[in-house]
Amino acid sequence: MTVATPSLTEQLAEVLARSVDDRDREVAATHVEDWTGAVVAAAHRPEGEAVLGFTRSQRGAGATAVGSGETSEAQAAFHNAALALALELDSSDRQARLHAGPVVIAAALAAAEATGASGTVLLDAVVRGYEAAARVGRSAGSAHYHYFHPTSTCGGFGAAAAVASVLGLGPAATAHALGIAGTTAGGFWQVRMEPASAKLAHAGRAAESGISGARLAAAGMTAPLRLLEGERGFYAATAPDSVPAALVAAQTDRWLIHDSSLKPWACCRHAHASIDAALELHSQLDGEPVSGATTHIYTDALDFCDRVHPTTTGQARFSLQHVLACALIDGNVPLSCFDEPALSRPDIVHLRPHIELRLDREIEAAYPESWGARVVVRTPSRTLLAIRDDAKGDPKLPMAGHDVREKTVTLLAAVTAPHLVEAVSGALDSLLEGAPTRDLSHVLRRLPVPSGY
Repeated sequence: MTVATPSLTEQLAEVLARSVDDRDREVAATHVEDWTGAVVAAAHRPEGEAVLGFTRSQRGAGATAVGSGETSEAQAAFHNAALALALELDSSDRQARLHAGPVVIAAALAAAEATGASGTVLLDAVVRGYEAAARVGRSAGSAHYHYFHPTSTCGGFGAAAAVASVLGLGPAATAHALGIAGTTAGGFWQVRMEPASAKLAHAGRAAESGISGARLAAAGMTAPLRLLEGERGFYAATAPDSVPAALVAAQTDRWLIHDSSLKPWACCRHAHASIDAALELHSQLDGEPVSGATTHIYTDALDFCDRVHPTTTGQARFSLQHVLACALIDGNVPLSCFDEPALSRPDIVHLRPHIELRLDREIEAAYPESWGARVVVRTPSRTLLAIRDDAKGDPKLPMAGHDVREKTVTLLAAVTAPHLVEAVSGALDSLLEGAPTRDLSHVLRRLPVPSGY
């Protein structure tokens, strides 16, 4: 009797069924904390206005939309995922070239709140969701990234895995949840070729698809189980150089969430190694003016971040010329670096055209395992050099727990009172103790509503 080979989604579901330990939950808790700061901050900035307006037009109950209040489970997932992406403060998987956190945590939190799940259940779901998103993203190959936004196309698989974990679905139902979410995948990179903000909807829809995928699977809906490898499936349609073996690569005890990067600066991750190097060089300038600079980088960094004259906040977050000018002049790249006053500040505007971007073959060869940069700064009297194989926040140069707490507290303190900052921090800490996820959600509902809403 011939036994059919399990489909890739079935094999992935089995991968996701392995156990999560306390060390994994600690990493997941750090990512949830980082995500929380980004979402709350975005709810109070112009980048989040459309998302809040949309959620206010919807009806529902059972879950929390940050900055808006109670709404449905699916709408909360959409809302919070979109906000998490808004400020470019999201976690990254370098080899998958995606941001799992915005999508996975939004879906997992909405489902955990709606079902009354514990912090332990939430954190386990986050670990599994990151794993699914990263494995699908790594298997999709480089050509997929040219046209498609993997946070959207692959993130939905992660959201479905996370929600399936919250619901306690077994491997068979989880495979269907993955397939249902995956069959609705989308997200085109044309969104970054124009001054558009619809990229936030990519994350929102991916998170929402995870809710519906897992809920529908739990209710008995079935998916095309060979959605990934089938002749008219995901790889055939969107990933001509896919590497299916990467989806179900040999297992170790290490979940892929441990390989995720966190962002210290609110801009495209492709710019972070260059920023890190530029900040080192700023410390050596001793007040001497910068005549010009060159950053030697890889192709995707050139493709995403070559904008000499950004005119919007969104464009500035994807302009190496702008962020390096801020770093070299001010010695910092804060959120205010992307606001209108900084975009038109004379010294920054003057320096941007004197910052050159060049392709470096050695750095290109190391990508995507390393997202490096080599920055050369010229002054009237000397030339300075700094090299980064990795950026701050990458697994080899991780942000420590106290760095993430400081980042989150700073973002929260800008929009709410100290006692509420302490309440959010306490609720985040209690997740590792297994406290109800609703404790965190209820604190988030107590935060001030953004002006105008």
